[in-house]
Amino acid sequence: MWPGSWPRPGPGNCPPPSNAVGVRSWNFYEHGPRAGNRGDVWKHFLLLTTLELLTTRGELHPGPFRYLETHCGQALHLLGKTGAWREGVGRLQPPPAPLAGHPYFKLLGLVGGAGGVYPGSWVQVALYLQARGLEFRMRLYDASPRVQRHMMELGASASPQAAIRFLPGDGFSGLKGSKETWDLALVDPPFWPDPERDHNECSKAMGILEGSCRTFLIWYPLFSERDPGLRVGAGRQALEIAWGEDETASSMAGCGVLLGGKEARIPQELFPCLELLALRLGAGFRCKGSERA
Repeated sequence: MWPGSWPRPGPGNCPPPSNAVGVRSWNFYEHGPRAGNRGDVWKHFLLLTTLELLTTRGELHPGPFRYLETHCGQALHLLGKTGAWREGVGRLQPPPAPLAGHPYFKLLGLVGGAGGVYPGSWVQVALYLQARGLEFRMRLYDASPRVQRHMMELGASASPQAAIRFLPGDGFSGLKGSKETWDLALVDPPFWPDPERDHNECSKAMGILEGSCRTFLIWYPLFSERDPGLRVGAGRQALEIAWGEDETASSMAGCGVLLGGKEARIPQELFPCLELLALRLGAGFRCKGSERA
């Protein structure tokens, strides 16, 4: 469960924001100026969609729900007066009526525009599971010293007994040699400063997680409308949005989320919701690979 000693999500728990897009410190990517952007919306909507499918339609196994995140970033982001969030969550307030009951939009009540707080991926997962009354165990990685300091200030622990366990370092390295199993995993590297390296590591991660994870998600950028993204492969599904190459605050032309694992699927019945979300984000939706029902 969300540890009682951890502060509740709020503006006071956020590091000072920066209005400079693409801020990097200590040679590490800092996501803060981009928090809540179109890529975040797409990633988190699919993350919570998958989480709900696993906990309501799938069979819940005995014991805590086990979640892994390889590049967790800051837990909470304070939205500035300007920022990429205006092209993401800013387009979705209020959300389209057919999507208003989705877990992601229930969590968006925490945002509230400029001065509001945008929670990171694992925080959204923790709050969802806590609201469902489900016990969980999380393992989170990040190599950024800024993120490490932020997590320590929140009360994170490296103890194996911790409900939310944070380990400094690159989650790709943490995956190698691991024999643990997970209900849900998110692989979300920065694709900076070496996109090719992260691309190759994502491909390796698929092989590791394929047999050890009920479902895993890998977020990836599309740097042009012709960018092929990640290789889908048999039994996997890639759900992408493309907004073209006229984005002023990003070098991206879109992004995607690849799903794999033992129970990987977004049913076709939910595709109209994804199409509607993409439309509100000023993007087009496409699916590649398996379309499991």
